[in-house]
Amino acid sequence: MDATIPRAVTGLLLFAVLLAPALRAAAEPRCLDDTQVCLEVREEGRAISFVAVNREAAPQTVRIVLSERHNLLPLSSLPFRAVLQPGEQKVVGVLAVGRADQPTHYEMRWGAALGDARARHAADALYRMPFGGREPRALTPAPPARPGHEDFASHALDFALPWGTPVLAARGGRVVRVEEIRADGARRAGAPGRAVCVDVLHADGTVASYANLRPGTVEVGRTVATGERIGVSDDGSASGGRSLRFAVWKREADLSARGIAIRFHDGSPQGAAPRASVVYAPGGPSLEATEPVSLPASRRHETLSRVKRLADGSCACGNGAVIHVDLPCEQVCGY
Repeated sequence: MDATIPRAVTGLLLFAVLLAPALRAAAEPRCLDDTQVCLEVREEGRAISFVAVNREAAPQTVRIVLSERHNLLPLSSLPFRAVLQPGEQKVVGVLAVGRADQPTHYEMRWGAALGDARARHAADALYRMPFGGREPRALTPAPPARPGHEDFASHALDFALPWGTPVLAARGGRVVRVEEIRADGARRAGAPGRAVCVDVLHADGTVASYANLRPGTVEVGRTVATGERIGVSDDGSASGGRSLRFAVWKREADLSARGIAIRFHDGSPQGAAPRASVVYAPGGPSLEATEPVSLPASRRHETLSRVKRLADGSCACGNGAVIHVDLPCEQVCGY
């Protein structure tokens, strides 16, 4: 299951319009399911304008595909595309009527997806480890990807984190989406009580996804700094047993999501590429380097020896998590 693959939302509008020299007035806006992106068709004079509005908290790429058209000339290249900032309304494309004495006909499909298709990943961008606590954690090999998602999955990173480990922003940005991860790996907004995925928009227009966090994470609209806590890891049941899936990606012109190979800060100008099956030290805002570390066989015993029951009854685990639950702390903090 590829729980962090950001989806595109699409809709279908079919029009068969018989036109006199003057066209009809604007049609009612159509909004996509599960997103506040709407499209209005305006018929004025001898032109049909497609006007989109973005009521989401993040940039949206809108794409309009015309499968059929008769006696209508596009005034820009097809398919029509536009990037809308939050709250922005924009003309995505215009069709001009050819001969006023002839009927017109068109069929279209349109969609929108979070992200800016014009974004370019900053060449000098380096990332911190996306988890905190006191213990080093392993970067595990990613599971097989679904057909068609190989590129995205090949750049996603899976970290083996115990339940309740702090999850940190690997790079600063703005939280633009918090979605539930369902049991089938799909994502849906606004459903509490299950593991969630948090999307953070970077200054260069790319997005980082942090999947399989416990509910009650940061809210949409909040600006987070590198190393700032955005939530804690869940138990992995909502995403096939993975503890944290971290991926950086950008939106493409066809509304697909393309994964980006990143490099972690290691004290050098070029950074270091992540390596599967390597154990890394936890991240943070002031960490000077992200170094692979060895994990002694006795580490689990050392970690459990630091488990404490606090005065309020909560458990303080060796990984830095504080968990409020009426269970033995050794059981809650165990690996």
